[in-house]
Amino acid sequence: MNRKHVIGRGMPLRRSNLDTDQIIPARFCLSTERSGFGIGLFGDLREEKDFVLNDSRYAGATILVAGAAFATGSSREYAVWAIKDFGFKAVIAESFGDIFTRNAVINDLLPIKVSGEACLEMWKEIEENPGTRIDIDLETMTVSTGHKKFAATIEESLKQTYICNEDQIERNFRYIDTIDAIAEKRHGRLARDTSPFSAFPFAIAIIGSGPRGVSVLERLVARLIEDKDHLPTEIYLIDDGFVGTGRIWRTDQSDVYIMNTIASEISAFSGPWSKGEEIRPGRGPSFAQWLELTTGDFYAYGGYAPRAKYGEYLLFVLDTVENYLPKHVQLIKLDDRVIDLIEEDSGQTLTLQKHGTLRVSASVIATGYQQTLPTSFERPLIKASETFPEFTFIEGESAADMPLDTIAAGETVGMIGLGLSFLDIASELTIGRGGAFIESENGILSYQASGREPKIIAGSRSGMPILPRGRNQKPFDYEYHPVIFTQSRAAELRTKGLLHFDRDCLPLIEAELTLVHAETRLRAKAGDAAAFALRQEVAANLIRSASDVAAIAREHGLDDPVIIDLKALASPFAGCHFSSRREFTAELERRLEDEYKEAAIGNIDSPMKAALDVLRNTRSVIRTLVDFGGLDPHSHKTEFMGWFSPATNFLSAGPPLERIRQLLALMDAGIVEIAGPNVQFNVDYSTRTVTVSSPVVSGSAVAVSKVIDARIPVIDLGRDRSPFMRALQARGIFQSFIAGYGTDEAFDTGGVFVTQSPFHPIRSDGTIAERLFVLGMPTEHIRWFMQSGSSRPTKWIDFMIDADAIAAAAIGARC
Repeated sequence: MNRKHVIGRGMPLRRSNLDTDQIIPARFCLSTERSGFGIGLFGDLREEKDFVLNDSRYAGATILVAGAAFATGSSREYAVWAIKDFGFKAVIAESFGDIFTRNAVINDLLPIKVSGEACLEMWKEIEENPGTRIDIDLETMTVSTGHKKFAATIEESLKQTYICNEDQIERNFRYIDTIDAIAEKRHGRLARDTSPFSAFPFAIAIIGSGPRGVSVLERLVARLIEDKDHLPTEIYLIDDGFVGTGRIWRTDQSDVYIMNTIASEISAFSGPWSKGEEIRPGRGPSFAQWLELTTGDFYAYGGYAPRAKYGEYLLFVLDTVENYLPKHVQLIKLDDRVIDLIEEDSGQTLTLQKHGTLRVSASVIATGYQQTLPTSFERPLIKASETFPEFTFIEGESAADMPLDTIAAGETVGMIGLGLSFLDIASELTIGRGGAFIESENGILSYQASGREPKIIAGSRSGMPILPRGRNQKPFDYEYHPVIFTQSRAAELRTKGLLHFDRDCLPLIEAELTLVHAETRLRAKAGDAAAFALRQEVAANLIRSASDVAAIAREHGLDDPVIIDLKALASPFAGCHFSSRREFTAELERRLEDEYKEAAIGNIDSPMKAALDVLRNTRSVIRTLVDFGGLDPHSHKTEFMGWFSPATNFLSAGPPLERIRQLLALMDAGIVEIAGPNVQFNVDYSTRTVTVSSPVVSGSAVAVSKVIDARIPVIDLGRDRSPFMRALQARGIFQSFIAGYGTDEAFDTGGVFVTQSPFHPIRSDGTIAERLFVLGMPTEHIRWFMQSGSSRPTKWIDFMIDADAIAAAAIGARC
């Protein structure tokens, strides 16, 4: 074949936005051989009788003519293999996915770009004259159909690679003398390492450098400092653009984005520190101590610092680690994105977007929040955004990465979700635009507008903004010791087989919360001794329910103990109907004011806030019950994931109370309005409008010109857009955890299937990838509450225990 000319019959694929999953669905990706995949090409689309690959008129075509955005999405190399195996030599399209373009050339498939008009012309000509021959001329960079000629483009380096028919290694060897000369000039003569791995005998990659990745690094280096063998070790810390912080904690974001954990409760060092002591891996200042050493403690939100400040703290931890690296350890920081991983006998080869390939002995995957494919709820809004020029849908993302500057002053904007992201975005669109909160002499807070604010209409399923946490009254080393919902009791329950959450677990949780609520009230009424006596008697009895606790509380002098009902608390407007937006807003403001007053009492003195704090304090007990398939699959899906997990976030993982006070001021100023419960976002194609409404609030529909998805993304491996995650699935390294596998009620949880600590992925064939470790968010659903982003200053919680277990196992992989 003349590699400067590619000639063949054309096939018109009148489709745009085809991703690699559509080109070859995952069910066909069952081998790592490069042949035999043609049968799976467009496997789902070929079920349509009139799909072009089923048209016998184009049998034998070797040049595929597609539309825009061909082969976007994952890095699935199977897509190239399938196209080649079907018989195509080239693909012509208006645009391609970047990763596909390089994969195609490497695999001897030519990707050529032409204009959208050229695609239309070629489609028309081929359809009118099946058998039309297409000539791709790489010398003149044109595409001809016999009747017409069109300009074509391809990146020059890729064109030369295709023409010369050589891979990157072969091309590099042409410059080997130059490479040697430069290396000798810089470093002196070095013996060439011809082994398949790097000059260091052991290398570890940490993929993702947010708090979890940095904690693994800190524990690795703390252990390597004590390493008596002094084996040369490389550690690669890899993150796309934010090495040391990750995206969520990036240091260039607005200070209005604040944390929901108080600074004194956070540390990224694995050991406590006191002033005057040496700071090193294994021992260093907590976040609050670091703030005092650098900028002073952050009091604006009662000790809750901006996320950007935590990013600076993580960089301080990273600098400390680098400064204390032993001589036999080298740390290489790479601003890059991993797009593929190939397992080998003694390690892995990583493919990086910018730095080519990297061979390592072990890899720790500590990636954060996913960017996922749209759901059925989101797709109509995306379609409206593509169809209506006057409407825009801003997909879910970290608030700092959203294009909020495209929102104009006075514009009416809808918002999905009433959680932490909603409060962050509302703050950025108000005080972030020059507005200010003013407190009067009588303590009333009002909002002074800058004139640059939009009008925000927000809503959620509950209709209630996330509840504030109680004013902090607890010392940084506070620990709660349950007497009903205990680790020992959870472990005993776990031995009884699959549990039903609402039946077996929830009564114990509500009983523990009811006890805290009762003893807090009793302490205020009769003193500490009375509260302690109540706790002692409850501990001495085999309590099984909140009503049992209430009965004992009455015996101790509490006439009307409150029985905690978490389902009722999580659905504050259940069964309500409102005649107008004004009526709903008045009721919501009343409830928010009550929440603010209760939170202001404090997380020790407020009975309700003290009780709800127990949900945070007993997360590890809940994990004992539910992690690694502890629940009946139906219960796991409908009870634990369906209502309890979101309820705990709503009730106990909220913002500092000042945020709610500010929200009330914004509502009073008419800048923020809550639409109501069970919010709906309706697309009307006849009027080309999108409205926000609540079915239980009469007259609530409001037209909006933009909708922002302010929800935290749900972890779902199957919908993950990441090329890396797609590649791991295609290679069978990652698979989802199927709860109740083999039963009628089995379901795909969306979390990566891993072993227990140190969390190796379980491959699709059931084997264990022992040189890989998966930590944190990708494992959500097989483990619970993996979005937690910090450890404690004085005690190793699961966060640091996990990081150290992986560090120990990774070092052990040297043997």
